[in-house]
Amino acid sequence: ACHGYDGHGGAGARLVPMRMNLPGFSAYIRNPRQMPPYTAKVLSDDQAADLWAYIKSMPESPPAGSIPLLSRIISEK
Repeated sequence: ACHGYDGHGGAGARLVPMRMNLPGFSAYIRNPRQMPPYTAKVLSDDQAADLWAYIKSMPESPPAGSIPLLSRIISEK
């Protein structure tokens, strides 16, 4: 998946946390710059709204320092 299994990026842009409102998200997926467009034939407005709500509900990753093992690794450097 271009955006990573958790929406935190990869080959595609980071989606989490979702900072776009629904109208902005809809406009973006209908006419993106660096990915194929999702026309209404492929993804209905209701489906796009559901996708936006799902991405919006995904939790942001905790800071590395709040994870004990990663915190220890960071402090050893």
